[in-house]
Amino acid sequence: MDLATLRRRARYGHKQIIYWTNAEGDLEHVPYSKDGLKRAILSVGARGRFYWLDGSGVSHIARSLHFMIYLWRCAPKGGA
Repeated sequence: MDLATLRRRARYGHKQIIYWTNAEGDLEHVPYSKDGLKRAILSVGARGRFYWLDGSGVSHIARSLHFMIYLWRCAPKGGA
């Protein structure tokens, strides 16, 4: 799935989506939740970054581990 498709899915489905590029260069994505954030944090590591699309399709970035953990603590519960 490409970024344009993810953006459409977030915008017209009114869902938040987390996405990042893995070590092989492939785009991975999960729903925005505690489980999804945990998977993203563990995948990118302390020096990596991930992005999330809000319900309007606007992209945001998490660059620091401190901010990633903050997002995880404030995220809604739910499965990925």
